[in-house]
Amino acid sequence: MRNRRFASVRICRLVTLAGALSLVGCADKPYELAPVSGVVTLNDQPLVNASVNFQPVAAGTSAAPGPGSFGRTDDRGRFQLRTVDLDAEGAVVGTHRVTVSTPSSNTEIRDDRSYPQDMETLPPEWQDGSKHFAVPAGGTDAANFSIAF
Repeated sequence: MRNRRFASVRICRLVTLAGALSLVGCADKPYELAPVSGVVTLNDQPLVNASVNFQPVAAGTSAAPGPGSFGRTDDRGRFQLRTVDLDAEGAVVGTHRVTVSTPSSNTEIRDDRSYPQDMETLPPEWQDGSKHFAVPAGGTDAANFSIAF
């Protein structure tokens, strides 16, 4: 009888310890996020329905800088970012590679078949990841990008 009671107490302690450890693991966010919004213009006009993508750049020895973020511009060229993996508002704090794209569905005839063809209307430097933006810890509403031909 004494062994059964001792086993029950031991199991109860293990369950309590496991629960406490799981709560500690959940308390910390894996990445520091901050709200990010801004405006994209093309030749000084709002760029409508553009996809804005931020991909964090690894700093130091970190191999996993965090999830990327994305947003789509509205009719005024405004966008707000959301993370891809975490489905949360904002972006990881730190430096990001920025791409902006404007896919449109055109139809091109090839060999008597119709194929949807994505046509990019922006300069290539906005798709190759050479543009950067630093997301501050407090977030920003001034992630503004002026694109010109």
